[in-house]
Amino acid sequence: MMNTANAPIVPEYLRDLTPANEAAYARFLASGLPAPKTEAYKYTNIAQALDFRSPATPATIQPIIAGPNQYVRIKSAVPDDGASGALALLNRALATETVTIHVPDGVKVEEPIYLTWAAPHHEVVNPSVEICVGVGSSVCVVETLSGQNTGWCNRTTTIKVEKGAALKHYRHLGGGGVMTDVSQVDVAADASYDALLVNAGGAMVRHDLNIDLNGERAQARLNAAHLLKQSQHSDLTAVIRHLAPNTSSNQTVRSVLMDKARGVYQGKIYVDRVAQKADGYQLSNALLLSQEAEMDTKPELEIYADDVKCSHGATTGALDEHQLFYLLSRGIPMDAARALLLRGFVAGLFAHLPDNLREMFENRIDGWLL
Repeated sequence: MMNTANAPIVPEYLRDLTPANEAAYARFLASGLPAPKTEAYKYTNIAQALDFRSPATPATIQPIIAGPNQYVRIKSAVPDDGASGALALLNRALATETVTIHVPDGVKVEEPIYLTWAAPHHEVVNPSVEICVGVGSSVCVVETLSGQNTGWCNRTTTIKVEKGAALKHYRHLGGGGVMTDVSQVDVAADASYDALLVNAGGAMVRHDLNIDLNGERAQARLNAAHLLKQSQHSDLTAVIRHLAPNTSSNQTVRSVLMDKARGVYQGKIYVDRVAQKADGYQLSNALLLSQEAEMDTKPELEIYADDVKCSHGATTGALDEHQLFYLLSRGIPMDAARALLLRGFVAGLFAHLPDNLREMFENRIDGWLL
């Protein structure tokens, strides 16, 4: 009898397909979905989340595009590089097109580019996104996944920020069943990547974010929020690699967990031996509003240079009773007082945004709180 204990985990609806990329499909079938026995997935069981779903034949999904759309194209080719792991292999096997945003050298795009995706309805969709910001250019990209459907969105994102360029990349997840995303970001010398990720929806969400600071004075900032209710599960696993001198990074994650929700933040700072004077920081703050809610935080530093400044911190607790009492004593009802404190806890992540985008994200937070 064959020993199935270590057999690849592949749902039946993902077998015997006609893939767009046969080589990637074969490699996915050989590896299967990530298992909890894998250290990076010890808190998140993707296979279990998908076990009760039987999506139809893999479908195609395209975003609604708004803003300066002359920089956006949908091409039929899908890149083979830029992302690794089983989820990326599945995406490369089944994706048939790529949404590309390409800003030529020396262009400052004044208005944000908006991409709005609809959560899949009982289907597997594999969006592929490429963003390239040319030398000395700048752009802001705002993405939204909306809807209350029940399928699986398995996505890859490949980003290149060239020398002296700046990308502001803001994402909001407001619905859907299972959402997985593998992102690879390469930041060149004197360039910056500013990311905001807000998850206020999805039964199971997993983000693998890999940022490589490849050139001197490259910078990365990641602000993220988990806003979870009922039995929602959200996992942000972020690795920032300092691969050149004088690079800097900052990760701030804030989580609000209600009911039986579970949040996960695994943050790693890697500093190569050549990356002298690297500056890396990560912080996780979580509010648990139920005794059954859970937050798992795993910070990690891997440092091979001797002249660096790297640190991390984490807090987990309940709402401040003194602050709550103060608001109640001023005649504010309990629900409104809690909402005010929670809004203040999360809204700090948006403080650096332009007024219109800050208001947009704050309104979405208010909608979730209500």
